Amino acid sequence: MTEPGAPSRHQRLTDLFQEACGLEGEARSAFLDEACA
Repeated sequence: MTEPGAPSRHQRLTDLFQEACGLEGEARSAFLDEACA
């Protein structure tokens, strides 16, 4: 059984992953710190 909103949550995580992959080093770390706060 899936939660309501699960597809949008999955899409958000996919978007964050793709954006983080485009960053390097400290920029990636700072991005993830902010996105996951």
